[in-house]
Amino acid sequence: MKRICLLLLVFAAGLNFALAGPKSGKDRDEMRREIREFKMKFVAQEIELRDDQREKFTEVYGRMMTEEEAIWKEIWKAQRKLKEDKNLTDAEYEQLNAVLIEGKAKGASLEKKYDTLFAQFLTPKQRYKMKDAEMQFRRKMEQMCSEKKGKRHK
Repeated sequence: MKRICLLLLVFAAGLNFALAGPKSGKDRDEMRREIREFKMKFVAQEIELRDDQREKFTEVYGRMMTEEEAIWKEIWKAQRKLKEDKNLTDAEYEQLNAVLIEGKAKGASLEKKYDTLFAQFLTPKQRYKMKDAEMQFRRKMEQMCSEKKGKRHK
């Protein structure tokens, strides 16, 4: 538990620094790379990988995150359109809904695909703990972003 708190504290400090800095494309890419790297380390620590699992986990988990990011990019692109144009037609809203539903379906399919791959070298307990660690990570990221937004609006 102490390791988790320490890792999150170090990560939070780094994320706050990154969010406060300039917003150029290179800086965002660097921040995303650091978050991705930290997430992988966090999840690996939480599932208590053995040495013989570590390399395979890093390879497979990295591929999975790349595919997840591609799905999310499609969703974010559709959502940006909504933010930019408040006067969308019903047909355009229908199209946005389809993108969101398709994104969720792709995400579920991707999760099943990678769960099968992880089952080849992780125990059922480790696979469960991986999903739990991902939820913890996501909640902490949302919390930190929310706190950061709150500070900007004061």
